[in-house]
Amino acid sequence: MVQSIVQGIKRHDFLLLTILMMTLYISTFSGVSSVDAYYYYNNIDNGPFSYLCHPHHLAYLLVGKGWVLSWQALGFSGTALLPLKVMSLLGALGILIAFRKTLLLVLPRGPAARFTFLAMGCSYLPWHYSTEGEPVIFFQFFSIWILYLLVRWYCEPEPSAGLAWKMGVVVSLGTLFHQALIFAAPLCALALIHRSDQSKRLPLLVKFLVPVFFLVAIPYLVLGYVVTHSFNPGDLIAWATGYLEEFSGTYGWNASEGPKLVLRGVASAFLGGTALKPYFYGGLAHDFQFYLSVAIQLLTMGMLATGILSFFLRWRSFEPLQKKKLMVVGIFTLVFITAAIYWQPDNRKFWSPNVPGLILLTGSGLVGLGNITRKRHFPPRFGESILAGLFLVLLVGNLQGG
Repeated sequence: MVQSIVQGIKRHDFLLLTILMMTLYISTFSGVSSVDAYYYYNNIDNGPFSYLCHPHHLAYLLVGKGWVLSWQALGFSGTALLPLKVMSLLGALGILIAFRKTLLLVLPRGPAARFTFLAMGCSYLPWHYSTEGEPVIFFQFFSIWILYLLVRWYCEPEPSAGLAWKMGVVVSLGTLFHQALIFAAPLCALALIHRSDQSKRLPLLVKFLVPVFFLVAIPYLVLGYVVTHSFNPGDLIAWATGYLEEFSGTYGWNASEGPKLVLRGVASAFLGGTALKPYFYGGLAHDFQFYLSVAIQLLTMGMLATGILSFFLRWRSFEPLQKKKLMVVGIFTLVFITAAIYWQPDNRKFWSPNVPGLILLTGSGLVGLGNITRKRHFPPRFGESILAGLFLVLLVGNLQGG
């Protein structure tokens, strides 16, 4: 009886962990919202149609409007804020599902994979934004699905043309929800060219680009005309790149401030900094709570750094197919790290596509850490213990200050 229960738990481990994470998200659901969330829901409730066509998140407010209308058809009479928050919860569920699928392509099923999954689920970005009415959760949702398809493209013996079409659809939908995901388009196109016969390259690229044209180019042209009342290329480009002008001067590498901003962005993507704000901005005297919060920050960054370092140390020991998969994860993450550093390195939102990749690389590095450290008398499951510690520290840190 007990053995069959244990086997059932192991068989459905990720389903149970997903339910656990969703329960955690729902239990921390609150009525407090960011300024951006108020901007989005107010546009849905009170703004004209043109206000729903935000060029940086073209589909978010339009889909949000349709979602709210469906609630109202069922008798809902409140503001759009609650429906948007529930939509984010559904996005968070999609993140957990997509991350599980990607994770099991990269890591063998077992304790290490479970702790890696929990570390992703307890990271600040998916956890916090599952309770917010913002498009950030969909930025991460689509980025993981793109990563999943790229890894599949390299690990399937004979990748199908249908996979190229799926890449085009997911990249296109992702770009409509967050403009920065357009950086994935050339990455996917290069992958299609790299792993295909010369005779198949053009058909594969066509399969990929057709959805991009119909789902990205046409909506931007049509909605751009609705907003600008012009098909003039200059007007349409000015509207589509309006976000860049809005944040003019906040992007680009700064030699003196850059490293500090990058560290702040990475740290805030994994851990909320709310617990430290009263000390840094409110003049509160340093006490036990302050030192605990600092210790949690240092522990998190230290364990992530240990995992990434172990990944490089273990590179030669990976099987050829495993190397391909991890190379895809590494390149994808590096592309979006570069984009985050150039755009707004201290803005956690731009680190959304990087958190899954960094955790996957950390998990891959730590799985066999005991094998390369036996001469130093570390236990065989030393790496898995660090992954468990990472999950626990993120859980405690984000419950305390997130």
